[in-house]
Parts: sequence; structure tokens; C-alpha cells
Amino acid sequence: MGFGDSTRINTNIQSLQAYASLQKTNARLGNHQLRLATGSRINTAEDDSAGYSIAKKLEAKVRGQAQALSNIGDAKSMLTVAEGSLNSVMDILQTMKEKAVQAANDSMGTEERKAIKSQLDELYTEINDVLTSTEFNGTKLFGASSTTLNFQVGASGTEATDNFVLTIDALDVTSLLGAGTSTTSYSAATDVSGWNGGTVAVSNAGSAAQTLTLSVVDNSGTLELHWDDGTNNGVASANLTQAIADGDTLTANGVEFTIAPGGTPADGESFTINVTESTTTGSNLTVDSNTNARASIATIDSAIQTLSNNLAKLGDAQNRLSFKQENLQTSMNNYEAARSRIIDADFAKEQMEIVKLQILQQTGTAALAQANAAPQAVLSLF
Repeated sequence: MGFGDSTRINTNIQSLQAYASLQKTNARLGNHQLRLATGSRINTAEDDSAGYSIAKKLEAKVRGQAQALSNIGDAKSMLTVAEGSLNSVMDILQTMKEKAVQAANDSMGTEERKAIKSQLDELYTEINDVLTSTEFNGTKLFGASSTTLNFQVGASGTEATDNFVLTIDALDVTSLLGAGTSTTSYSAATDVSGWNGGTVAVSNAGSAAQTLTLSVVDNSGTLELHWDDGTNNGVASANLTQAIADGDTLTANGVEFTIAPGGTPADGESFTINVTESTTTGSNLTVDSNTNARASIATIDSAIQTLSNNLAKLGDAQNRLSFKQENLQTSMNNYEAARSRIIDADFAKEQMEIVKLQILQQTGTAALAQANAAPQAVLSLF
């Protein structure tokens, strides 16, 4: 501890001590004023390194949970879109059932049943349009295969419970009501010696009309049917081969050939067949008789049951997400409270400290002034 001697003026110990005390007071006062300005008790790691570390971890947890809470909202929005589409399909199916029940009554004549069939085909197409166009942020929600959706509903990347998985079963118009009727345009196979008019049934021709040349060749004692679309059509070789026999089905370049029972083709025989794309129109629901209409009613009832099950599944998922949302909000509040107790400033306490330090600042300033004036007493010796 320093000492003072009023007869030595080169070093004013009292002034230095008063100055050091005043500097400490000013530093402490500035720190408390910063806390009031920011609302935080810990503004740098220097203030409380352990508390700073804990508070930052809690802050990261809270911010992650806040985003997870937003994720749940987005997930519920996605499922709401899916539910809306299924409700629209349900309305269509109910209309279809009404029409099928109407057609099952023999009071309907042939023309009336044709009109009902036409309406059923249009409704079938509309179901397909609704299901294929339902998407959320570019994600198709329904299709020929099941759709698995993963929702991040927590702040952790390791906890299994923070990942909510929902699988939407395969759901398209074919799975609900069966495939529509296919129509294919093609020319009859040209009769050649030994072929005996064998039928070539064509389906799934691809995206454009094609002209294929078929020829029978002898390959090491095995008769094979070769075909060539003349354009190579994106395959490694335009000429594809496969052994043939009565009843065989052969496929090339997206075109399927069924060889009906008939005479065995001879080596070197060939013919040309023109093929156009297969198209699917309308539904496979038929109402031209009481029996067929009743079968269509059963098909529609099955589709309604399938759709009801999927709607219930979506409802269960939405219900679980709502519970997760409530639980996550409660957890966020608790973590935020814990973080607040560590890092937030107590304004009453800080203001109390500021008042005390302001008084010390004033007294320190006065003491410094007095200490600076004290050495002037030595002038009286002269």
C-alpha cells in the first residue's frame, strides 16, 4: 500500500490511488450501463465464461426448436393439402357410386347407360388429374408407389423421436378403380408363307408412331424373330433377337408382340407392321347391364374404403403433429427461461449498482481533486 508525504511533490501517491480507484469505478459503471443497454448480464465470454458457454448452448437449442416448430407447421400444411385433394376425390367417388347405382336399375335403357358410362369415364379422368397434380413445394404426394415423408420435428439430429416419418400408400386412379381401357392402332400382320396368319398383338408402343420390320431367320438351328424400327430408337442395336414359339411374348423398343398359335414361320420370311402409341381412355367400370353395374358399385365401394383409410391415416398424423407442436412449445419456453436466468440482466439490481457507482464516481472525482491540490501546501515553505 502506498503512503503519502506532503513534503514530497514529485510523486503524488494520494492522487495516484484516487485516480486508480476512480478508473475502477468508471469501468464497473460502464459495464453495468452496457448491461442495461443490451439487456444481457453476459455480453462477452470475459464476463462469465461458464455462463456464456451454457447460455449459447441453450440458445442454439431454442433456435433449433423454433425451426422445428416451423417445420411442424409446414408439415401440417402439406398434409392439409393432401387431405383436401382426397376429400375432392371422395366427393367424386360418391358421385360415381350414385351413377353406378342408377345404372344398375333396369329402368335404364341402353342409351341412358351409355350416358352414365360416359360420365363415369370423365369422373375417372378427373380423379387421375386431382391425384397426379397434388404436390407441395414440388413434391408429389400421391402416385403409383408409396411416398415416404420425413419431417424434422426436433432440434436433435441423433434422436429418433425428432424425425417423424409418414408413409402415404400408393394411391392413384389405377390402384383405386383399376386400369382404364387401352386402345392401340396397328395394321394386321402380312401373311407370309409358313406364318399362317399368326396374330401380332401390339401394346405400349412408346411416345410416337413407329414402323417396324419383322423378319424370321435361322440362327444356329433356332428360328428367331428379328425386328428393326429403322431409326435405332436409342438402343445399342436396331436389330434385336429372341427365339420364338407359339404363344411367346416378345418385347423390343417398348413394343410388345404376342405370337398367337399358328404355323411355324420359315427362315427368311418378313413383314412390316405399323404401330402407334397405346392410349388409355376412360375407366374399366362398365354399367351396360345390371350385373356389370353391380360389379362397378363394388369396385367404387372398395375405392371409397381405401380412400377413407388414407384420410384416417392423414388425420392421425396431423393429430400427432399437433401434440408434438404443443410439447415443443412448452419445451422451448422452459429452455428459454433457463437461458434467461443465466444471461439476462436484472434491471432493478443493475440500476441499484449504477446509483452506488455514480456516488463513488463523484466522491472519487472529489478525492482526486483534493489529492491534486494537497502538494500546493509546500509553497508555504518558500
